Amino acid sequence: MTTYDEVGQKGVVLTSNRAEILKSGEIFFNGEINIQSKNGALHEINTESLIVLSNSGQIKSNREVVYLGENAIIHAQGMEMSNNDDTMSLVGDVIIEQDLGGVITSRNLFISHADGKKHYESKERTIYRSKDNTINAEMGMDLDMNENLMELLGKVEVLNSSGSKMNSYNLIVDQSNGGEVYKTNDSTHYQTQVSDILAKRMHYDAKTKKVELMGGVLGVYK
Repeated sequence: MTTYDEVGQKGVVLTSNRAEILKSGEIFFNGEINIQSKNGALHEINTESLIVLSNSGQIKSNREVVYLGENAIIHAQGMEMSNNDDTMSLVGDVIIEQDLGGVITSRNLFISHADGKKHYESKERTIYRSKDNTINAEMGMDLDMNENLMELLGKVEVLNSSGSKMNSYNLIVDQSNGGEVYKTNDSTHYQTQVSDILAKRMHYDAKTKKVELMGGVLGVYK
C-alpha cells in the first residue's frame, strides 16, 4: 500500500502479508510489516494490529510492537508515525535487546532515520544492563546505532557486580569494535569497599575492568 498526502504527493509505502480495508477507509495491517518513508527510510515491525488513518495520515498501533533495529530487537506497547515523516515513536514501556548482549529499558522511544542516521532517543528514566554492570540514568538516553554509541543523560549511577559504584553525569557508553567503554567529562564519585574517590573525569573499560579517574583526584582509602 502507498499513501499520498492531500496534494497527491507520495508518502509511506507499507507492505504486509495480511491487511483488511474497512468501509470507513481505515486499513488494518498485522503480522510482519515493512514501512518505507517517502525519503526511503525503512522500519520493520511485527504487531497484531496496525491501523492507517486515511483522514489524518497517521499510522499507529495500540498493541505490542516488536521493532527490528540494526543491532537490536525492540519491544514496545505501541507505535505512532506520520505518513510524511522519517521518524517513529514507540510508546509505553520499551525494552531494547542488543545483539551485543546488553538490555536497555526505558519509555516512549523516538526513532529517527533521517539523512541516513539511526538515532534512538528517550527522555524518560533509562536503565542499561550488561554482563557485570547496571547503569541508571535519570533523564534518558540517546543511542546512535550507526556508531554504536549511547549517551545516558542526566544523573547517572553505575553499579558493578563486584560491589563498586560510580555516580556521575552524562555518561557515554562506547560499544564500537565490540568493546564496552564508559566515559564522562563530568565530576565522578567512585566507591569500592576499600576506597572513596572524587575526580573530574572518568574512563572505564568494562571488558578489562580498568578504571581511570582524572583531574583533581581526591581519594580516601580504608
